Amino acid sequence: MSTLATGTPVHAQRFAGLTDDMVTADRTLYFDEHKAEGAKGPGGGLFFFITVKGRAEKLYAPDNPPAVVTQRGAVEDWTIQNRSEEVHEFHIHQVHFQLLAVDGIPVAVKKRQFYDTHQVGYWSGKGKYPSITVRLDFRGAVEGEFVYHCHILDHEDGGMMASILVQPSPPPKGARVGPYARGASLTGGSGARARTTTRT
Repeated sequence: MSTLATGTPVHAQRFAGLTDDMVTADRTLYFDEHKAEGAKGPGGGLFFFITVKGRAEKLYAPDNPPAVVTQRGAVEDWTIQNRSEEVHEFHIHQVHFQLLAVDGIPVAVKKRQFYDTHQVGYWSGKGKYPSITVRLDFRGAVEGEFVYHCHILDHEDGGMMASILVQPSPPPKGARVGPYARGASLTGGSGARARTTTRT
């Protein structure tokens, strides 16, 4: 049976085994808003953020470095909090996620569904922050950089967006660069002159 480099059979159903698969990372992110001091922000006097807990809040810009770096084959649990007093809609491009819990209350396994967008309730100003906990599936063919953000347009345009970089998965154990790989140095037998492939 053929398998991908991640060990997943090529004919496996999308999301197969996700509920019971090994989680490779846990992250906490949060939505937040601040009044724009001295100037009217793009969101009507507010600046909007989605931030990885422990990092500095930063308005989205296309040349920002990725806020999250992971790799193909990963399975990650994210808790997304809302620290503002209005709802936000968590949305991520390219992949889907399984809803595990809402406000810390687990969703029964039989009722878990897959989404690319889900609402996070507003904070009352007191007590625990509303949250959702989701399991993101990076075991598919997706690699590269893409964004996640609040799906409310004014919030997204006001800076509530960040990017994630999914790097290629490491090669299987025992894999090596073949002699005809692009840029590889090719050598013949003993005394043979080495030549390097080039691409123009």
